[in-house]
Amino acid sequence: MIEEQYPSGSILGGSEVLKNRGVMGLAGRYDVRTPTGEERTVGVLDISNPAIGKHLEGLGLHTLRHPNLVEFVAVTTAGRRAAIVTEQLRGITLRERMAQGPISDALALAWTRGMLEGLAAAHHRGMFHRDLRPETILVEGDRLQILDLGIPSAILALMSAGGSVTTSGTTVGRPHYWAPERARRPRSADARSDLFSVGCIVYELFAGVGPFDGLNLYDCYHATLESRYPPLAERRRTLPPHVGAAVTAMLRAKPEERPSSAQEVLHILEGGRSSVSVSSMPPNRMDPPPVPGVVSRAPALVAGGVILALLVALAIAVAL
Repeated sequence: MIEEQYPSGSILGGSEVLKNRGVMGLAGRYDVRTPTGEERTVGVLDISNPAIGKHLEGLGLHTLRHPNLVEFVAVTTAGRRAAIVTEQLRGITLRERMAQGPISDALALAWTRGMLEGLAAAHHRGMFHRDLRPETILVEGDRLQILDLGIPSAILALMSAGGSVTTSGTTVGRPHYWAPERARRPRSADARSDLFSVGCIVYELFAGVGPFDGLNLYDCYHATLESRYPPLAERRRTLPPHVGAAVTAMLRAKPEERPSSAQEVLHILEGGRSSVSVSSMPPNRMDPPPVPGVVSRAPALVAGGVILALLVALAIAVAL
């Protein structure tokens, strides 16, 4: 957790702190009032290298406006850490909302469309999230906003430039929402990688659990690489039309087999045809848990390759 705390009435980035919102997404959040009287939210990043602010400014986030994206205002500082100023955040994280109980089909569909429409706007500008999960999404009523767009990309850019990034855990992503290529080569993650994450989130909205929940790092990577998960229709017998097809399409292991854009997924949800097959290639069944004492017959070479890839993924997760 972030060590610095800013109580009500203190000054953060030149603004007066109104309320400590706690950790939301990738930062500790504070509602503030600016010197001009505007109410904003400041997110203090749990990253020791303030140079990340320059990377964030270079992404041009301040020029991107969409109802389903949290509006980025500016970069400031909080002691030795970078902080981001956004519109005042409303609602709670999707993770918090999921913990409150079941979600209706109508609400889940509204949030699904909101995610896809927000991503469509970001992807159109060449901006990818790279760490979509319920913790980086805000909901209030039927309104959904994507939080922290640009921050994972800025972290990766800083790391690739040789900059040091240390964190106490807030910024570590969740491999259970990563596309296989995101785990292997984080900077290669693009629009289709974000769609894989959306597929995991939508699955969880309707099933109550994610497609890869409960798996350790090794099994999670292997399952995403082989599209092994219980079909959504088995976990939610009554699904709105076309939701299962959209989720199946987004969770394809190979990027080229997923829809090409968020707009295409919206088209599938409306009953339209897709550029990928969503009915002839059902996901593989999740294998039953291994029996203690039984040795796998998989070739050693394949197992070794998978272990190597997982070690890379683990190193990335720890570094982030």
